[in-house]
Amino acid sequence: MIRAEDELAKATTPAEKAAAAEKLERVKLIRTQLYAAKERQSAIQAQAEIDAQGGIFAIGIDGNVQKFTPQEIEAGGLQKLGPDFDDKVQKATAQDSSKIEAANKARESALSVGSLSGELADIISQDSRVLTQTANFVGFLNKLEAELQAVNSVTEQRVIALAQEENLLPFNAKAGELDKLSDLNSRFNAKLIQLGFTAGASEGTSGNAMSNQDYNNLVRLISAGNTRNPATFLTNLNDYTQRRIAQTNSMVNTTIRPGSSLFNTVDIAVASDQARDALLKRLSPPDFDTFVQDNPNEFRVQNYQKLQQALDNAQKRQEGGTKLRQIMFLLQGSGLEGVDNTSGLIQKSQVIDSQLKELVNTINNDPANKNLAIDAFNNYAAQTYGLQLPDLEVLVNLYINQPQQR
Repeated sequence: MIRAEDELAKATTPAEKAAAAEKLERVKLIRTQLYAAKERQSAIQAQAEIDAQGGIFAIGIDGNVQKFTPQEIEAGGLQKLGPDFDDKVQKATAQDSSKIEAANKARESALSVGSLSGELADIISQDSRVLTQTANFVGFLNKLEAELQAVNSVTEQRVIALAQEENLLPFNAKAGELDKLSDLNSRFNAKLIQLGFTAGASEGTSGNAMSNQDYNNLVRLISAGNTRNPATFLTNLNDYTQRRIAQTNSMVNTTIRPGSSLFNTVDIAVASDQARDALLKRLSPPDFDTFVQDNPNEFRVQNYQKLQQALDNAQKRQEGGTKLRQIMFLLQGSGLEGVDNTSGLIQKSQVIDSQLKELVNTINNDPANKNLAIDAFNNYAAQTYGLQLPDLEVLVNLYINQPQQR
């Protein structure tokens, strides 16, 4: 290691430096691997020593079950478990297999719902004008409802054909290839229709056909989206998604609630309620929130997080618009020259908006002199814009007490 560092320090040409740097990285990697191997060997040896001394399975307050020596159990205040505990847990898990399988499927469907919701939100963030076309869904839904009255389900390709008739999807759209659409409006419509299918799957339906349940989901989604206000649409979409997530988490919880085989087995064996609940958490399928926390780089998780990001941004823009309207309202009664026309009013309002944001930054950087900064702004704004002190206090409080749009 030291030799490799010396070679890098002595290198003069770019080629020599590159070669020396590469050699140093190889040496670091080898050293790291050696340390890791030693740690693994130490852990194996420690466990072998415990086993040789008659290691006993025990559980700690964190729900972790492993072998300990009698001395460790006594020192750590751990609870001993019977030698057949693991067999009993496996048997209970097998008895609850249908609940566990249903919970896993529900979580996967909820992840798909969250992913599609995030993709819809991302499209709206790129161009909120896609919301102006939701009225075109009326004819599509009427046709879809008529077909569902005659049959129990409608194939995905037939749903696409009905959407094409109402100019919601391009003529070349095909089942299984909707993700390939490049036009923003078409992608938005396709994702919304796909969300209807996926939401139905999260509630127990499956396959590539639209059922009455899927149709009802789609109607609710489009009704929720029948607005040109991005913040309202995203709020409705998020509410819908959170309901699906809550249903999923409820299904996961059924695998470890009192009455389930797994709960009964662990509850009998483990004396501490805290240790019992911690162990059940380890043994049960992960709920939606746990999966998201443990898999931040999974593509559905990343898509889902776009929903909250878009919602936060839309709300900030809406808050910013509310503040700007308040400034415009106050300026209209100030008698200030140049605000008697819309263009001048907007321009002056934007200037004051920037100055108020700068005031907030000043206060955040120097909170001890908050009152001095506010007084200075109020005096300046009163002289420059003819605003009254009570009106200025309203504006300052509006900006200080709410998150600012950056």
